[in-house]
Amino acid sequence: METGTTLMETVVSDPADHDGMLFGGNALRLMGNAALAAARRHTNGKVAMTRTDDVCFHQPVAIGQLLELTARVIHTDAASMTILVDGMVQSPAGRRTLAMSGYFQMVAV
Repeated sequence: METGTTLMETVVSDPADHDGMLFGGNALRLMGNAALAAARRHTNGKVAMTRTDDVCFHQPVAIGQLLELTARVIHTDAASMTILVDGMVQSPAGRRTLAMSGYFQMVAV
């Protein structure tokens, strides 16, 4: 059973770097929030992140762009679950491209 969650975030100047792009640490925090939401939805309880893996920033996300984070539970076992998070941005012309992706390991607490 695959459980998923989608979060939308408009990038504002607060989480941006000096070049007007989403700061990588803040992008990772947003991805973690999406993973947490998917894991909580899957378990109906409290969860904790134990690991991130293979996080890639494929393209910068500029101030004003809409970032759509989709988190899906892709694997579960007795002790943990793996969440895949993809971050898509939409251009002013409406074209959507992958900006970031990564795996998050979560456990129920």
